[in-house]
Amino acid sequence: MAQRLPLRFRDRQLEEFSKALKEGAEALGLELCEEHVGYFCLYFSELRRWNRRRDLTALKDPKEVAIKHFLDSISPLRLLIPGEKVLDIGTGAGFPGVVLKICERSLGVTLLEASFRRVVFLRQVRRILGLKDLEIVHGRAEDREIVKVLGRGFDVVISRALGPLGVFLALSGPYLREHARAIAMKGPRWREEVEGLGGVPFRLQQVLEFELPFSMGRRALLVFSRT
Repeated sequence: MAQRLPLRFRDRQLEEFSKALKEGAEALGLELCEEHVGYFCLYFSELRRWNRRRDLTALKDPKEVAIKHFLDSISPLRLLIPGEKVLDIGTGAGFPGVVLKICERSLGVTLLEASFRRVVFLRQVRRILGLKDLEIVHGRAEDREIVKVLGRGFDVVISRALGPLGVFLALSGPYLREHARAIAMKGPRWREEVEGLGGVPFRLQQVLEFELPFSMGRRALLVFSRT
């Protein structure tokens, strides 16, 4: 059932966000139902409210947030299979993990975040959006205790902003089950990072490149499998 947008959220910034979200999705050939748009608007409103006090993300412009955070986070959905278990390492304010969970509720999504401030925000988003089966873990991927708690039980490990590709792959390994995938979300210079890889037990299986709407940058999804 689609959620109605509360009257108190109907302001200029929210209208600009919603318009950019719909137009951008159409430009990318993505189908967003009104229910998804409603959830994203609630998510954006909460992100905006927290940003006034706690600076969760550098982006503040509604159009940029819609395209560079939300639509960019939807892009890996085409690579996921309903029902898979997904670990989002260094999720920050929930990108891409929360967005993917909103779009495909059957995914078992776990968010791993080192900043307790962001963890508190994510718990609030989970409550507001009613995402009861979204797991949020406070900690770092390299911590042995976190590895022990989460285990090697994920079909996919994904990240948008974890730093160098080699670091991401090294951190992903302990969480991936057999025949699982690691998906790195990168910018236009991804080839340089791939060429600089050495001695990692992963094979680059697939690359999906695309342009964000409104000329907001090129992106690439790099899919790795174990060698």
